[in-house]
Amino acid sequence: MIDTLLSPFSVKHELYSKLKKHQENRINIVDKDSIYLFDIFSFESFKIKSKSPYSHLAYFSCSYTDDVTELELCFNPIFQDYDIPKLTIDISQLCGFGHSKSDLFKYKSIDEFVENECPSYIETISQTQLRLMLSHNGIQIVNSPDSTFDNFYMYGWQPKVFLSNEDGSHHLASAQYIALRLNQPVPLTARLIYKVIRGEQLANFHDRYAAFITPLHELDDYFKWFDNSNIKFIRLDDSLHEYAVYFFKRTSENERIIELFSSKFSSLNQILWKRLSDQTNNMLLKALVPLNSGCWSY
Repeated sequence: MIDTLLSPFSVKHELYSKLKKHQENRINIVDKDSIYLFDIFSFESFKIKSKSPYSHLAYFSCSYTDDVTELELCFNPIFQDYDIPKLTIDISQLCGFGHSKSDLFKYKSIDEFVENECPSYIETISQTQLRLMLSHNGIQIVNSPDSTFDNFYMYGWQPKVFLSNEDGSHHLASAQYIALRLNQPVPLTARLIYKVIRGEQLANFHDRYAAFITPLHELDDYFKWFDNSNIKFIRLDDSLHEYAVYFFKRTSENERIIELFSSKFSSLNQILWKRLSDQTNNMLLKALVPLNSGCWSY
């Protein structure tokens, strides 16, 4: 084993010994089951920003800072936003919102949200009440479609359509509640933005890098060994979610450190492969997004 070939007094040997004894700590990044758009983990905070490495969300500690740009060009293209300028769905297909005066993250369904946050809106289940709810000015995709910046939003790996909205969540949610009980179709039309994981780019990244997620300060005590070990790595600190992401190039010199991290921490590569698998099997995305869209060109 590589460890035995190193001098017991070397920095690398000390680092490897400490990592072997380190308690396993795997993070499972999951999307929360709520009607809040931003409870889906978008991976935006993991994107590499080489021109602004000390932003409030992320900064880098690395052995070779020149490699940050190379990683940026390899990692960031995995994630891409596409759009459909006009998409029509039925109101029943809407799963949540991006903004509300109420706490969207508390609720797993729009029904639950309405029953708790605006029960007076659904005291009467009728066509008249449905029209009243839909007429609210805050529902901009209905009442000011030519000037609104509101839009539908999807994450490719989640079978959910959200409305990224400025206002109107209570009234539109109540309209859905009433329409469902009346068995009344209500078409909604807006721009759709959908974020996807690109398989070809993920495969390219996977061939070149191994990435691992740890709690933000998990390995802070080890950094004097990291800094003096000459191990080539880049660390991104995501202060928003309290994570650190370690990126290692797949080189012969890094085989041992990758093996040790694999035995202790969650692989970002594997997390992204799982998201891609979910995206490939997302029947709602397939129903809404044309097959000739660039997002299907894996």
